[in-house]
Amino acid sequence: MVTYFSGALFSVPSGILIDKIGMRRYICIFGSCLLLSVQLILYFATEQSHTFIIVLAFSFLGLGFALYANCALASVSLIVKKKILGTAFGIVQMLESIALCFFPLISGALVDEGS
Repeated sequence: MVTYFSGALFSVPSGILIDKIGMRRYICIFGSCLLLSVQLILYFATEQSHTFIIVLAFSFLGLGFALYANCALASVSLIVKKKILGTAFGIVQMLESIALCFFPLISGALVDEGS
């Protein structure tokens, strides 16, 4: 819940930031690195980790997702011709939905296999 709330909170400011400074490529890379680093922090978190650290990590996960998603979707409209823009957005959404559907199943199977 914290991730979605912080993602919603940071979406508009990150969109304004992207429009003002440009540099979509670098912001997209920064967002990806932020997502990766937060995932590593959460992976190595233990039961003794403070709740504040976990909530802060999930907040940064929302920020990273807001930065990455805004850059990626804005870049689609810059790359694709206007005539097929709807199709391009549909393909991007399809790929995102496939990832959101199958990767939790795969990661759950890997966790079950390891224990």
